[in-house]
Amino acid sequence: MNPSLNDLINFVPKDETEIIIKGETVIQEYLEDTKLRWSNDKYWLGGHIQINLNDVIAPELLAKADRLTNANAGVLRGKRQLNEINAVVKRYVEVQKQRILCELNKTNLNSDVNKHIVGMI
Repeated sequence: MNPSLNDLINFVPKDETEIIIKGETVIQEYLEDTKLRWSNDKYWLGGHIQINLNDVIAPELLAKADRLTNANAGVLRGKRQLNEINAVVKRYVEVQKQRILCELNKTNLNSDVNKHIVGMI
């Protein structure tokens, strides 16, 4: 369920309730970073952790980047990017959960059971 940068780039919302990027510039910045000659098609999550476009941006990785960024508070760009990517990833996960819940609600299962199933994701 956790996305990679490519997942976030390629995500297409079905309607305005599924918009995951709300003015954040981090996705474009990270993508531009991967195109730099020295980057080897990678970007620096929070300015500290080098990852590929297809690597999953898991909560643990975001927490690790946050710890590293907080330890180096002078890196303002990295902290801003980390805050933005964290917000985008959270919205992406919520939209995916809502999509799953909509599909489950089409079944004969009780809606409380459906919510419980999605809550376990």
